[in-house]
Amino acid sequence: MKIAIVSARKHCKSHITALRRDGYDVRCLGASPTKIPPSYEVVVMRTSSCSHGGSATVLSWSRETGRPLIVHDGLSSIRRDLKALNGQNGAPIPSPRIPRSPAKVRKDLMEWTATLRLTHPDWSRWKAEATLQETLRAQIPDVGSECLGMIPQVLDEFFECLEPIPPTPPTPTSKEQAPMLTPPTPRGPFPHEAKWATLYTAPKLEGAFHEASHIIEGLTDNKKKKFARLYLACESPGVREGDYTALAKVSPTPSRKSIFAGKPLTYTAFVYLLYPKNHAAKKRTFFLTYRHLTGKGMDTRIPDAVSWFLGHPEPVKAVAAVKGEATKARTVSAETRRAERDTVRSVGPQDLGASRSLRVQGTEDVPRPPSDTLAAEVKEHADFILSMVEEIDTLKGAVAGLQQELTEGLVDLGKTLREGSVAPPQTDPFASLESLKERLRDFGFRGTLTLTIE
Repeated sequence: MKIAIVSARKHCKSHITALRRDGYDVRCLGASPTKIPPSYEVVVMRTSSCSHGGSATVLSWSRETGRPLIVHDGLSSIRRDLKALNGQNGAPIPSPRIPRSPAKVRKDLMEWTATLRLTHPDWSRWKAEATLQETLRAQIPDVGSECLGMIPQVLDEFFECLEPIPPTPPTPTSKEQAPMLTPPTPRGPFPHEAKWATLYTAPKLEGAFHEASHIIEGLTDNKKKKFARLYLACESPGVREGDYTALAKVSPTPSRKSIFAGKPLTYTAFVYLLYPKNHAAKKRTFFLTYRHLTGKGMDTRIPDAVSWFLGHPEPVKAVAAVKGEATKARTVSAETRRAERDTVRSVGPQDLGASRSLRVQGTEDVPRPPSDTLAAEVKEHADFILSMVEEIDTLKGAVAGLQQELTEGLVDLGKTLREGSVAPPQTDPFASLESLKERLRDFGFRGTLTLTIE
């Protein structure tokens, strides 16, 4: 008797040695055999030392061949079952079942199918196929996959071939979709000078409009109203985190991933299409709601582009953005006024007194500022400069006269000293200097006066 043991070799060495001493032809197939050779008459499976795949192979072999299978781990139990198979304990030796040939199986299937057509003429092909599979497994337990493959061939002879189901037309992509709504009229001509005009062109905006309109067509009226209501709640001043969560639950999500993921342009068009025509949306709400829906941010220029394309009013900017623009405008205005003041200071006094035309020497005419306030301020500065020039001219004349008097007094003093006269001078030159300082102080002069005597 040729015996196969399904077990890890290191765990069944003693079993193989003992059974060979008993006169059996024993071979070890390992713990995971994929096929049992047909020469083996008995298979011993040690469940504690074989894999799930090896166990499935042995059980399939037993069903198909009908040969004896011994399932034990201990040597004594295996010997006892082998003796029973040999008839030493009075038990009959089971005769192995001879598997049916494919031709015999096909003949049986033909007879069963003919009977089904007579008894159940109204059955469909699919119901008859399921009945034949159940009957084949019940009548022939060791049936293989090749026999199950005969069933469609047999049914082709008794049933007309079914017409193939027409394939479902593929869902067109966003570029192939027919427009669901009439394209809107943009708000004026295309603004080429806008910040978004280079990136978000008219064809891109039209594609986003068609895709958003297609999504809206797939929603019920109740869901449209609910989404618009929750979005307006997110736009209110007292918005809470729960409002964003509620909007995420209502938004179109055919799967776990939002339908607007990676499509901020489509999302903005979707929201605008659910808005009233004259509603001015808040720009910041688009960014916050899109981040809660997809976890990503979006370009803040998108609402400007979509509102222009759909003919809606421009989106309302946040308070911080308005304040920032106002601060920037004030800074630019202050720099303009500062530049005008610098220009006025660089103007020559002669040109100012002659024409008051704000002409800079050696340069072109400086254009007058458009603001009346700035013009008045420039005129005031020009008048002040003219008055200062007049005062400087008067001060220069006084200083020149005093310098002349002082020079003459010093010359007389030097001449007297050279002649050797020891008589003290009749006039004190320092008294003249004191009177000069008093007169300069009266004119408003503040500084240091330096005299050089040669």
